[in-house]
Amino acid sequence: MQHTAPSIKRLISTFSATNRELPKKRAECIRAIIKAPDTFSVLAIVEQQCPRTWGWTRKCWNSPPKLDIQAHALDELLDTHGVEYIFRGASKGEFETHPGDTNQSPLAIYCNMGDPYVPTLLYYHHRWDIGNWGWVVESNS
Repeated sequence: MQHTAPSIKRLISTFSATNRELPKKRAECIRAIIKAPDTFSVLAIVEQQCPRTWGWTRKCWNSPPKLDIQAHALDELLDTHGVEYIFRGASKGEFETHPGDTNQSPLAIYCNMGDPYVPTLLYYHHRWDIGNWGWVVESNS
């Protein structure tokens, strides 16, 4: 499976525009985490570059899923306000931050920038990209 990721140039320009300086080395790390083919590859990067995320994974009895490790590592590298999940609600047009059904997959996962319309990294339609979660909710209402 081909793993696509935003370019280093796009990462730097997007997050610089949100008043978050993103050094090239950190943008390269973000891209490597997104493009990593498996959990072990993500963990190898996290061990070296993301001490908070590495500590969290070490406390888990079972290794968290690759997507969750990626999300927490990206949150740490971007210094955002945590990882958030959007699930479909019980009624059309409703959205929740916790699944109504424990087997439900999230509609989107994103690094919380504090504003629904500020660009962030989000996992939507089976890929990581730059976007905003406000648009995700509106387009699925």
